[in-house]
Amino acid sequence: MEEADILSDRIAIMAKGKLRCIGTSIRLKSRFGTGYVANISFLRNTQGQTHNVYGSTPLYNPDLELVKQFFKDRLDVEPKEEKKTFLTFTIPHNKEELLANFFAELQDREKEFGILDIQLGLTTLEEVFLNIAKLAELESSSTEENLVTLNLSSGSSIQIPIGARFVGIPGTESSEHPRGLMIEVYWGQDDTGTHCIAGHSPVTECLTDSESSTFAQRLTRCSCGIRHH
Repeated sequence: MEEADILSDRIAIMAKGKLRCIGTSIRLKSRFGTGYVANISFLRNTQGQTHNVYGSTPLYNPDLELVKQFFKDRLDVEPKEEKKTFLTFTIPHNKEELLANFFAELQDREKEFGILDIQLGLTTLEEVFLNIAKLAELESSSTEENLVTLNLSSGSSIQIPIGARFVGIPGTESSEHPRGLMIEVYWGQDDTGTHCIAGHSPVTECLTDSESSTFAQRLTRCSCGIRHH
């Protein structure tokens, strides 16, 4: 992927036997990527102290928690990767209008946070490929009505369509909850780009009328073919 990103003038991506997109690397990242990647670096020496590049007074323990809170408060994002010397954040495209002022303030507070370097770039071409593979997988599953097994925390399991987000639990209907109890399914991808279940939310027991209606509408769209084990 790195070679294609650097050397290619235009890139075409195929998934499930179909040409899904073609364009420049920047265009594909902007269209199919998840947003921007921000890398915040903190430099430490071998004794565990932070090198002070700003003056003679040594800095100790750069405040990663403050930086994390700074990103959370202003952009509502959490670190994608965290180590002692750096943080990595993925910033969605819908936050783009906030970035100029956000990074201007972050640069002004570099000394306060103990930041050595700030880098901002688009998401990788590999992530673009995985996102396109995910869309192709959902399209194929919808057409073929492929089902996967969702194992519930109660120990039971149900068959749900790949990509279904809100799922009703069969057998939980009652006068209090006429549509039954519901959960939200979290999806991920394996190394091959295949859609797989990453987990699910706790059972939703109490919904307002408007929330219940919204859940029911979503369930109608995405949970056809559910089977109970």
